Amino acid sequence: MKINNLNIKVIFNSLLIVVVSSLIGLLLLMISFSLPDERIQKNVAGSVWMINEEGLYPERIYGLNSTRMDNWTDALIMNNLSFSDDDYSLFERVLEVPRAESRDNPIYSLYTYYFEDYVDVTVETYTRYWHGYITFLRPLFMLGDYSIVRFLYFIVHFTILAVFLRLLEKKVGLYPSIAFFATYLCVTGFVTPFSLQYSTIMFLILFSGIFLLLCNDFLIQRKWMKYYFLLLGIITVYLDYLTYPIAVLGINLILYILLNKNKSEIAKELIGYIIMWFAGYGGMWAMKWIISTIVLGGNIFSDVFAAMRERAGNTGLGNDLTPVLIIQNNLKYLNNKPVIACLLLTLLGGGLSKFAFVKKNKSKHKINMRMMVSLCLISTLPFIWVSVLLNHSFIHEYFTYRAFMPAVFALLLLPECVNTKRDCDKMVI
Repeated sequence: MKINNLNIKVIFNSLLIVVVSSLIGLLLLMISFSLPDERIQKNVAGSVWMINEEGLYPERIYGLNSTRMDNWTDALIMNNLSFSDDDYSLFERVLEVPRAESRDNPIYSLYTYYFEDYVDVTVETYTRYWHGYITFLRPLFMLGDYSIVRFLYFIVHFTILAVFLRLLEKKVGLYPSIAFFATYLCVTGFVTPFSLQYSTIMFLILFSGIFLLLCNDFLIQRKWMKYYFLLLGIITVYLDYLTYPIAVLGINLILYILLNKNKSEIAKELIGYIIMWFAGYGGMWAMKWIISTIVLGGNIFSDVFAAMRERAGNTGLGNDLTPVLIIQNNLKYLNNKPVIACLLLTLLGGGLSKFAFVKKNKSKHKINMRMMVSLCLISTLPFIWVSVLLNHSFIHEYFTYRAFMPAVFALLLLPECVNTKRDCDKMVI
């Protein structure tokens, strides 16, 4: 009976957090859309030429397809955050996110909207996403154009990366910090600050990682860790444009393992946190559809379910899709000499350093099977994710491959599964 009461309390608290988060999300978007449009539109208009010069899908490192950008979606994002029409109220702008739509592609749509006096432009809406990225991108585009925003992203990105790596070394050890940096290099994380779309999830991984490293003990003592993962799912779906969100969950779970690897029931806890993340992710998304349906009328859910069927469908660009094909197509972006060399050198270095430590100190050691099983569990998440979103993971494989970031990180952490005497003495039975 006590367990049932506890579950009811967790469910009630979770629903309350999702509802309150949706209201806060709406308020933040309303504040952002209340900012004057003139300066934002001037800077977005000035960005059209540079994004058109780059093209839709430029490679940051020419010849390395894993550094391919998605300027198509960046142009769409700029369109979403800058479009203004007197026919739309503030609340309608927040919920529907109207944009100018023209033929060919979003870059041409931006050009037509700003430089051809609204000729041959229709107004389209994108109601099913929260578009929470607009809350900070509209203020940033008041400061400058696409190049300025990218520069600011670059500065913030590498600052928090440095903080995260230093904190990871301090809290867990040098090798996990090296393993994460190697993982970051393998998924070309260094190109993400140059993309409005890619950067959101990488920012969230780094910021949430710093928070978890600092607050792990506090969250455990207050028994709030489950709500942390619930909020993490909420924030992810609020900000993301469906890129590689599962990486946020996976990396945070791995950090939790590193910080609590000697706990006896860690695998059971991880399953609970996975459920909470998906509850936050799905619950927050559903709140957008519910609110939009109530306020705007119409059948928002029909559009949502149609999009779900398309993204999870087994056809794409004339191909019959299977999970095996999708996994192969995504992993091919990790199948190149620089990535393979990085993986092998990191694993070799980690294995040799662990062996040398044990040998030098004549230390008692054994394999931490709990940690190994937990890492294997987390490694399956990206495979399941891309296998469910077949169409999406096929069409957008040039960035969805970053969903495998937790699997790469988990692989590189295998040397950490060898516990030394100090670790063994701390084992919780």
